[in-house]
Amino acid sequence: MKRLIPAVLLILFAVSPAIAQDTSKGAADVLRLLLPFAMQGSPDEQFRLGTMFENGQGVQMDSVQAAHWYRKAADAGHADAQYRLGLLYLSGNGVARDPQAADNWFRAAARQGHAEARQQLSQRGGPPMGGPAMETPPMIREAQTLLSRLGFDPGPADGMAGGKTRDAIRSYQRIKNMTVDGRVDESLLAALRRDSGAPAGRPGMPPGANAGRSVALVAGVGDYEAYGRLRTAEADARAVAQALNQDYDFDSRLLINPTRSAFLDSLRDILRGLDANDRFVLYFAGHGFVDDWTGEGFWLARDSRAESVANWIAHDTVETMLRATKARHVLVIADSHFAGTGHRDQGRDPDTWQRARRMMEKTVREVLVSGAQAPANHGRAPLSPFARRVVDALDRREPVLSAEELLDAVITRDDRRGGASRPALLDLNDAGHQAGGDFVMIRRRH
Repeated sequence: MKRLIPAVLLILFAVSPAIAQDTSKGAADVLRLLLPFAMQGSPDEQFRLGTMFENGQGVQMDSVQAAHWYRKAADAGHADAQYRLGLLYLSGNGVARDPQAADNWFRAAARQGHAEARQQLSQRGGPPMGGPAMETPPMIREAQTLLSRLGFDPGPADGMAGGKTRDAIRSYQRIKNMTVDGRVDESLLAALRRDSGAPAGRPGMPPGANAGRSVALVAGVGDYEAYGRLRTAEADARAVAQALNQDYDFDSRLLINPTRSAFLDSLRDILRGLDANDRFVLYFAGHGFVDDWTGEGFWLARDSRAESVANWIAHDTVETMLRATKARHVLVIADSHFAGTGHRDQGRDPDTWQRARRMMEKTVREVLVSGAQAPANHGRAPLSPFARRVVDALDRREPVLSAEELLDAVITRDDRRGGASRPALLDLNDAGHQAGGDFVMIRRRH
């Protein structure tokens, strides 16, 4: 006899955006080959993923994901990606329409001899070459972040060079006896990194913190072959993936209604490709249960059936993979049962960055559970109550969000009054969790 429990699981780790589940075998093979290289920073593979999402080649057409991958390749200097990203800004597909940003990306591509970018600039009346070096939004955002850290006031770190940002740059340039032009270039960024102690190439990280990748596997199962439909599971997964990508610079692989093999294959592929400094999040929204005979916990994939254990996703299998990955920082969030091993102290350093550095030094294997009986599709709300609180916490404006703080955010007033279903943060000691560590996310804009 089994207790069927709507489940939502989140494991933080960093991966790429939503990949449709209904891809052909050939396209799935291409994705399997491209993703590890794209996630490791290969501009060519990032560009190819962008074209697949833009054109719907073997994946569901998604201009937001196309822009995501084009931007990564464009930031690395890939001329074709810069041109395609410029077209998206010009049309407003996948990004907010911004003709000025489009011209900036066209100009960057044109400087590398891109003929179509030159033609676009000529048609739009803009010079393809000449003038000061191009300021890209990532460069501006990094400058804003570092200026704030040094006590200047450039306004929000939004990648847009407004009047406050220009004034802050000029003030810094005067103090440093640099050319005072209020513009962002590599010499300015190098000086800001040196003065702030920030690691090159990873703005927003606390000084001295190791800056690896942030990858997430986000799965939502609502359309079951043998169980009742979960109305919010797919929307929960999409909302969490979007919050991770936009606010914390994660690369999230989205699985909608995956089979057991698709889920475990994706999890294995991602975990095997992680390095020690990487962060990983896994989010699973779907049914889960505890087997009354063995006491084992399981999640249910689209093809799971009550009469066969073959397609159940065992928590032990997931934990074994988490134990094997090189990544030191892993978080699981589950609106369900998960086999954790106890609570721990929640004392915090008063300084945000000191706390983040302390937590990052440890190996972290944590599970945030909502409680065994929490419903996943309650009422008519577009998201489950637990997923709604998780997304709201991710949308907060704090520079650092730890798993402990995420727990505080998802506990309701009724939860604090006690009860068996109260959310809790558990350690996976058998998977290598070290006392004193906590999963930490660094907000991209703060």
